[in-house]
Amino acid sequence: MDHLPYKIIILQQGTFKWLEWRSQGIGASDAPAIMGANPINTTF
Repeated sequence: MDHLPYKIIILQQGTFKWLEWRSQGIGASDAPAIMGANPINTTF
C-alpha cells in the first residue's frame, strides 16, 4: 500500500490527537464555504 497517493490515518474521533490533526487542514464541512457555495457560512 505504499504506492497510494494518500495516507490513511486512524484516529479516535474526539481525542486530543484527532482534534490536533483536524485543526491542521481543511475539512469537508469547510469546502462549500471556501467555494462560495454556502451562503450561510462565508468565513473564508
